[in-house]
Amino acid sequence: MPANGMPSASGARVAGDDYQWLHAWRYCMEMLYEAITGHHPNPVVAVGVEEPGVGNGDDVVLYRQRPPNTYVQVKYAVDHRAAVSLDYLDQQDVLRKMVQAHITLTAGGDPVEMRLVTNRTIDPADTLLRDRDGRDGRLLPRAAQGGPRSERGQARAEWAAKAKVDEPTLMAFLGQFHLDVAYDLGRLRKDVSLLMTANGLRSDAVAVSLGAGWISQQVIAGRRRLGADDVRSAIMALGLECGSPWTTISIATIKHDQVAHQAAVALDWVDRFSGDTDWTRIAPLPPHTWDDLAADVRSVPDRLGGSKRVLVSGHLRQATGFLVGSELRRVLGYEVGIRQGDQLWTSEANTPPYDLTVSETVVESGPGTAIIVNVAANAAEDAISWITANEVPVSKILTVTPSRGVGPKSVPTAEAANGLAVAIRDLARPHAPAGPLHLFLIGPLGLAVLLGHHWNRLTTTHVYEHLGGQEYTPAFVVRA
Repeated sequence: MPANGMPSASGARVAGDDYQWLHAWRYCMEMLYEAITGHHPNPVVAVGVEEPGVGNGDDVVLYRQRPPNTYVQVKYAVDHRAAVSLDYLDQQDVLRKMVQAHITLTAGGDPVEMRLVTNRTIDPADTLLRDRDGRDGRLLPRAAQGGPRSERGQARAEWAAKAKVDEPTLMAFLGQFHLDVAYDLGRLRKDVSLLMTANGLRSDAVAVSLGAGWISQQVIAGRRRLGADDVRSAIMALGLECGSPWTTISIATIKHDQVAHQAAVALDWVDRFSGDTDWTRIAPLPPHTWDDLAADVRSVPDRLGGSKRVLVSGHLRQATGFLVGSELRRVLGYEVGIRQGDQLWTSEANTPPYDLTVSETVVESGPGTAIIVNVAANAAEDAISWITANEVPVSKILTVTPSRGVGPKSVPTAEAANGLAVAIRDLARPHAPAGPLHLFLIGPLGLAVLLGHHWNRLTTTHVYEHLGGQEYTPAFVVRA
């Protein structure tokens, strides 16, 4: 692959426009999904793009059934030399213009929601910005804490001065201001793709680009406000229809899900997991427990309102993915889907025969059987060492490896994933009468969800989560 060159001024401008059009198409997909599902209490009824007369919130406007409408300013950067800080917001005149837009938009008494969306990161040295709430992107409530002489109090005064308003006016703005940072292009494309999948549309890279391109064409033609019927007509014209819509659920344990608000059921456990980064959030932080998380996951089916075709979204690890799949088992009438890279893996895919290589290690520490699903990486030896060192009560350890070998591309398609899940289940069934099963998953998340979905007519199964290195921890107990 050739190395990137420095972007030209026009190249940077085009990239910024593309970023804006993608966000607008994302919001169109949200509007369509809200219309399909009907579960949003205040749905979007139109999406405005570069709307006139709304000030510095005109890039994308979400018109809802009733106030508050959402006014979005989109800022794209070709690099990260300048982080989001008060200096940046002042030098770009973003803060003053957004505060003035807020004053104008709320003059009639209706509340609004102001959003700044950018791929830039936050300057950790900025007093108010570093306290941004990761759940909703707001600077409140922390920005309001402390007296006028405190660090936050002095920062508030400086922000008000830069915005050219008094402090109460600034705080009124911050009460309705949300900051979406580090929203890079790759993540945006994935979010758009997921929403297109949920709407039953094609969601490959070409389809995503077609949707964003349609937004650009509407702006060029002067059509600045788009309704659900406009979007449906575009879908037909672009040939994006693919299947039936899905009901989405969002499970987040690693990082917050930016499209969780569109899910029929959303569980956010990020703040209840240990670790400060996406890579280190693996296990619940006491006093929270795996059993607490399991209880939340097991509540999901009762909250789906009878929906049986379920798309799993969010950011979670294999053990949790297996539990989610097991609560949405095919034997209970569910079909499941999950985005795996650029593909949609679903239980509706064919289940062709899948060749496995199985090796057995005798340990005689108890009546059960350990099964190591050795797919994404050849890490079975570490798992075997942990099982034997911790005297897991099993008589033998079965290491299950695809005959084609291990690696990130060892399961190339949805059909292969579905066939592999069924093959592993069928392999496990003869060992179920001897005692409990102990499951160790070294594979893609999509496989874990599908394996849980097919995991029936077996026995009590203990599912383990990998902590890193050679360490594992018991996570969930699944009755099967």
